[in-house]
Amino acid sequence: MFGGIDGVKVDFINFPYSLLKPIEYFNGYRLASELDVVAMKINAVSGRGSRKDFYDLEKLC
Repeated sequence: MFGGIDGVKVDFINFPYSLLKPIEYFNGYRLASELDVVAMKINAVSGRGSRKDFYDLEKLC
């Protein structure tokens, strides 16, 4: 599910794998750690490899 919070695009996800680090909290929102987001992006690149995933991965690393 996609949405926005205070003008920022957000994705609400169901990730079928165990997280590498505990959930982080920011202003009452539950967030995956940066390491987990990188792992999710690598998974996305290996699957569909859309341009946005490569861009996101470059910015995260």
